[in-house]
Amino acid sequence: MTFDKIVGLTDGLSLPQKESLVEILSKRLVEERRMALRKDIRDANREFKVGKCRAVTPAKLTGVLTGSWACSAGYDLRVIFKLVKHAIILQSIGTHDEVY
Repeated sequence: MTFDKIVGLTDGLSLPQKESLVEILSKRLVEERRMALRKDIRDANREFKVGKCRAVTPAKLTGVLTGSWACSAGYDLRVIFKLVKHAIILQSIGTHDEVY
């Protein structure tokens, strides 16, 4: 079944059904992204354990993220965090476009 056909099938749905469909798909997308992120983190951890990761210097952020720091954790995986006393508070993990 083509994408256009699937989109066309939604024309027969009521507004509440369309809203429900959007909610279901959104939850599925979140879960798929979580699974992909888990894999990226496992891969990065495995690379770190065997010494394949190079040191990265965190960068101070500006604008709406002033007070936060960022670093790369893979080709297109960014980690945004805050340093608070003796703790690191994780704010966001995702691709460049997702976190900035």
